[in-house]
Amino acid sequence: MPESSCYHCHQPIPAAQSFFEGRGHKVCLNCFRQCQACVQCGFPEKRLHHHPALGKVCHFCLEERPVVDQGVCHLCSRKIKEGERLYAEQGVKVCIDCFNQARQRCFTCRFPAIKQRIAGIGGVCEFCAPRLVTASTQLAQLLAPLGPFLAAHGHRVQIPPSLVRLDWRIILGMQREEPPHFPVEFFDEYIHWAYPVYHLGGKLYALPAMAPEWFVPIVAGQLAAQELCHRFGLSQLGERGPFYSFARAWVHYLSHSTAERLGYAEVARKLLRWPEASVGPDFEELRHLGQSKGPKGVIQKAQRDLTSLAKALPK
Repeated sequence: MPESSCYHCHQPIPAAQSFFEGRGHKVCLNCFRQCQACVQCGFPEKRLHHHPALGKVCHFCLEERPVVDQGVCHLCSRKIKEGERLYAEQGVKVCIDCFNQARQRCFTCRFPAIKQRIAGIGGVCEFCAPRLVTASTQLAQLLAPLGPFLAAHGHRVQIPPSLVRLDWRIILGMQREEPPHFPVEFFDEYIHWAYPVYHLGGKLYALPAMAPEWFVPIVAGQLAAQELCHRFGLSQLGERGPFYSFARAWVHYLSHSTAERLGYAEVARKLLRWPEASVGPDFEELRHLGQSKGPKGVIQKAQRDLTSLAKALPK
């Protein structure tokens, strides 16, 4: 085609008429007015092509930068095109359609499909189900490091402990007189308000299933709570008063410290804020003391203050 012809209509371009020139082609003024400009190179195209990463582009740009796949949806096996929104957790990808249309989500991680239902918590996904700590889990080996750790912090405890597995709503109710301010449907909402393992009346109550990175640190704290209640003749640490406030902070500190030592960074981070009723000035003081004085300094203070404050407890 001669250089003086229009790329779109193939008609000769009058010598006196202006035109667009690009990509090695010319476009007459009439066609130019009917076209849209490519967002990448500006070439006037009568029908631009949608590129999910680049926007509306001409066919030249589309050929130079073809659309690629981000992977395959784990649930529907559809290829997820570049630029599409997706869910990427648990080492797999889920397209936005499957994610939005999911009727059930995993209680533990919110994955948009469940494999089985566990009484007391609800549905869990194929990824969480094999790794959750449940009533059938052998706890002796899992919790073995807690014995010497808690002993060094002043608490002689029984490993493994005896656990009573209850619906999460019941264990939440043990810890809060008022219901949460928003609906609780998933584990990450639950831990805003309550511990998944809780000591009350000499027993440890636990959710029917939970991830080990939450189970082990919380058990550490609640074993200490159980030992404190036994030592001072108490049924729980949820009462009001200086001793109870400090004891709860110490128990929370032990859970947080366990998570840090085991490398559960996300759990440790969340325990800096939640459960909201447990994080207060006493916890912050213990944490900062541990950072400045080390384990020995914080242990000495904790045991000294617990013994001193306990003297004011009613006989």
